[in-house]
Amino acid sequence: MENYLDQYDLDHAAKANVVLHILSIPLLYIGLMGLLWLLPDDLIKSWMGDLPFANWATVFAILMLVYYGSESFSMTFPTGGFLLGCLFLVNRISLFMPEYFQIIMAVTFISGIMLMLTGHLIEGNTRAMGNDFKYFMITPAWIFRFVFQKFDIPL
Repeated sequence: MENYLDQYDLDHAAKANVVLHILSIPLLYIGLMGLLWLLPDDLIKSWMGDLPFANWATVFAILMLVYYGSESFSMTFPTGGFLLGCLFLVNRISLFMPEYFQIIMAVTFISGIMLMLTGHLIEGNTRAMGNDFKYFMITPAWIFRFVFQKFDIPL
């Protein structure tokens, strides 16, 4: 994971790009989880039961946690909290604004992408995610690495 994070740093050196990515990554993940929340979930409900979180967004979060657990045990906890927070927020929005949920999630997802692309236009480089899907997977860890570095916590 450190190699991917180091490479991600190289593609995100401009301060404006870093700030835009710190804003866009949560938007992107919230929007993606919201869109996954909307997918038909009969298969998932047959496996998890008729629970509010029995959907593809939860499956995505579980798979992300498995990935983080295999790559960096110490990153599993903050990213797990991040993913849980995304799921909780998506759930709340789906309950309190069901008539606008699909639009809110689509706008959130597209806003995240637009902020990322703007950052890369400022930086003058291509998106790192285009090189390898793992870059998408590590984006939450990239944000938390700033905190880990400040407190000398190893990955």
